[in-house]
Amino acid sequence: MKKLLEIVVLSLLCCSTALASEVILRCKVVSDYSGANIRAAVEVNLKKKTIHIDDNLFQITTIWERTIVAKRKTKTLKLDRYDGYFDLSDSSDDDELYVGYCKKYNIKIF
Repeated sequence: MKKLLEIVVLSLLCCSTALASEVILRCKVVSDYSGANIRAAVEVNLKKKTIHIDDNLFQITTIWERTIVAKRKTKTLKLDRYDGYFDLSDSSDDDELYVGYCKKYNIKIF
């Protein structure tokens, strides 16, 4: 019984994975082209590898320690996981670039 308990504990320690849940961020984004300030709600789901920005769905292509990269057609989104830096660029239009910062948003008001 003691050996079985040791095997179970060791296997849990070696094979533990953190379950990624959906994280909601509030972002203040500025357009380099028009200078307009935009507020956006960003939903990041690492388990499904998706990022929702308002009504736009991005597929996560790369998850690094510091940065998450997601794409949608010609648009590329880079999101810094530590300081919340947000960079959205469009490869078809060189002038269109959105930058800003995001912070974690808690849905509960009370």
